[in-house]
Amino acid sequence: MRTSNVVSGITVECEYSLDVALQEPTSTAAVINYGHLAAAAASLKKINASVLGIFGGQDRGIPVDDVKKFEQALKQQGDKVEMVIHPDAGHGFENPNNKAGYRAADARKHTSSFLAATLKK
Repeated sequence: MRTSNVVSGITVECEYSLDVALQEPTSTAAVINYGHLAAAAASLKKINASVLGIFGGQDRGIPVDDVKKFEQALKQQGDKVEMVIHPDAGHGFENPNNKAGYRAADARKHTSSFLAATLKK
């Protein structure tokens, strides 16, 4: 029987999601929703998990360029990575009080599909 470790987070929990993926080599999947991507390139080599990141294109705290650099660094080392950027959403797109940029249903759809594909292996 295969055991899978999955970690998912939104905002602050996202940092924990990334931290767990960095610290726990047995992690199978990490889902990051609009959280800080601070991680040195050398430390990213510790990630063995498949990574899904979901971000807002209008997020002033997490520039799209940072998301693309993070994605490229993971891909260069051969990790399975998928980044979804909602071009018209800012930070907090899963917060129901965010009427203009609410994208929770789409984020859940991406997360479910990603986890189903990643965990069935």
